[in-house]
Amino acid sequence: MVVEAPPVTTPDDEQRIAYAIAEPTLLDGTTVRLLAEVLANQRRLDDTLSASLLLPAVIPQWQTVRRFTAQAAGPHAAGLHEVTAEWTQFVGWLHAEARHDSEAIRVLIEAADEADAVDSGPLAAQVENFRGYLERQRGSPRGVVRHFLAAYHTPGAAALQRVGDAVQAAHGYALLDDRATAARLLGEASDLTTVAESQPPPGLAYWLTPTFFRMSLGLAYLALGDSTMGVDNVRAGLAGLPADQRDAEWTQEYRDALLAAS
Repeated sequence: MVVEAPPVTTPDDEQRIAYAIAEPTLLDGTTVRLLAEVLANQRRLDDTLSASLLLPAVIPQWQTVRRFTAQAAGPHAAGLHEVTAEWTQFVGWLHAEARHDSEAIRVLIEAADEADAVDSGPLAAQVENFRGYLERQRGSPRGVVRHFLAAYHTPGAAALQRVGDAVQAAHGYALLDDRATAARLLGEASDLTTVAESQPPPGLAYWLTPTFFRMSLGLAYLALGDSTMGVDNVRAGLAGLPADQRDAEWTQEYRDALLAAS
């Protein structure tokens, strides 16, 4: 089954994009904006549809945009490269969600290179965050620590990103029974939260809120053996999600954690 995303472009918009793809040296800012809107719409669909349904629709568009980007020129090419870098990491994320582990790693390695090429701290940090998520699904605490710490220490990462990465790295350390380091990172995350609450999340990580991190905080407490704090935080995090995210595929690990703790 292939999912068709609800249209976010008009026929005129589609004609403009098609013309730009045919004449990549004439790229204009409106085309870059339209492609960014298409990507944003796909990312929102990930909150309501499974990755396995989305991938067959997303991959062909991503591949077309990558070919287009490689040939684009002019003052708006840099903006297109940033959109494409985000698209690549989104495809990597979908593969991670669908547990296409090898393909997820391959695409996310490419995404890391693209994030560095466009000099984006938030994009670079998010790639490492997605790698950490995949390692958690694979049951590799050292991989969890390695990638979430890399995300936490990425220069230019947003404050809200760093809060979540510190909490999730702490979870990895708790799984490794390094309670002291886990506690230290949870303390650093708490200190960062005040700063983070005064700053909006980067657009590429629209879902980040201080409440969102309570799900990951709950996992960390559960791994530390504090079931009361763990269950309370996971429940609060799930309850704080917007309605369109509450049944997202990526929430299942938190529901599973609640079930195991009860």
